[in-house]
Amino acid sequence: MRIARRQALAGLAAFCVSPNPARAESELVTVRAGTLPIVLTAPHGGRLGPPNVRERSRTNPQTRERSRSFGGVVLGADLNTDLLGHAIATELQRLTGQAPSLVIANFARRYIDANRPPEAAYDDESAAPVYRAYHEAIRTQVNALRARYGRALLIDLHGQGVEAKVLMRGTLNGQSVSALTARAGIEAVTGQRGLFGLLKQQGFRTFPDMPVAKGLGGEDAGFRGGYTVATYGSHHPDGIDAVQWELGIDYRRKETLGDWSKRAAAALAEFAGNYL
Repeated sequence: MRIARRQALAGLAAFCVSPNPARAESELVTVRAGTLPIVLTAPHGGRLGPPNVRERSRTNPQTRERSRSFGGVVLGADLNTDLLGHAIATELQRLTGQAPSLVIANFARRYIDANRPPEAAYDDESAAPVYRAYHEAIRTQVNALRARYGRALLIDLHGQGVEAKVLMRGTLNGQSVSALTARAGIEAVTGQRGLFGLLKQQGFRTFPDMPVAKGLGGEDAGFRGGYTVATYGSHHPDGIDAVQWELGIDYRRKETLGDWSKRAAAALAEFAGNYL
């Protein structure tokens, strides 16, 4: 039985990400390697159920305890963040002639929360290969861009339901962009030519909205950055600058998503020209 189970898990892992690192497309995880020093990730927009994996449960005492320090057990999707990731990537390639790297979870959050550490990400051990496939894909893209450019930017796309038309910044109050601010100052994040200054010029309302001189504190405690930016941010020797975008629903509706993805891509393209 153990041998059969190991074989089944190995088969599921192979199913998640194809062996072609340049353009690996699968049902459960989308992975595309780009040449632009930007990685777009989306852990919570998926809709699919992994085969033979049971759903996470809010009533499971172990699940609740493991998730306590990570904001509790959340099962709902961040609507259309997967579509937003694809749309921004397409527009970035049109604007720059280079594609960003893309890692998108197509599995539903109610089965696996990919923005949690493994002990809090799933209830069913059969989900482990899918979870690993997602994070191994991110690590591969981060390592490749570090080797090629020495610097890069990761944008982790999320949805928040607090403010319908606000994009909330998550950098662990500046920690996950420490390499960027060390070489270019806080202006690279909040200045007019910085990432959030450019987003504001494109019409996004951003939070926190503060002068550069006040630094990078003041991020909302619930949206200041999760497991992804904490794991791959530039405060680690093997990381890159990482920012969590928590987008209100007005930016993610299907009827408006096309326009806002173009605006987001325009800000990212200009930021890349300025700082990457």
